[in-house]
Amino acid sequence: LTFLTVLLAAQSTLTKNRKFHKIFRLGFLSFTLIWIGWISSAQLSIVHILNYINAPFAGLNFGFYLMEPMIVLISLYTLLSVFMIGRGVFCGWLCPFGALQEILGSISKKLNFPKFNPKENLQKKLWLIKYFLLGIIVLLSLSGSEYSSIMQEIEPFKTAITAKFSRSWPYFIYAI
Repeated sequence: LTFLTVLLAAQSTLTKNRKFHKIFRLGFLSFTLIWIGWISSAQLSIVHILNYINAPFAGLNFGFYLMEPMIVLISLYTLLSVFMIGRGVFCGWLCPFGALQEILGSISKKLNFPKFNPKENLQKKLWLIKYFLLGIIVLLSLSGSEYSSIMQEIEPFKTAITAKFSRSWPYFIYAI
């Protein structure tokens, strides 16, 4: 996180050479995917954030936050960076799932795979579905419903990052 902070502070210098920036970025994203995601299983998700918000109301003490120290550190760094820079720090540099998508996108571009660009009308409908599902996850988590753990399966992060694609085929297909 310290290295990323220095990197972001020097980003104007780093981006002067596009080729170097691209190689450096893919290297950092590979670190994010492999070490933060697959080795440390530190994929931050809305479920973690909601659990941290609910913890004091559920009577959980400070020890609850120490169960996953990497997630807590990334959460705090993300919270601070959102107010200072915006959401781009987590989404662009620290999200293992986003890193996986960007790395696969770079590979597919090199291999000349066809790119899927849905029409704007379809994109708007898909965005509505995404935020509708997010709303359901948030409401169920905040209400303490037993269905919240089922709704958490909607996030593909668990399959792709935490479980390293070792799940049954419906989850695998959904994550793909």
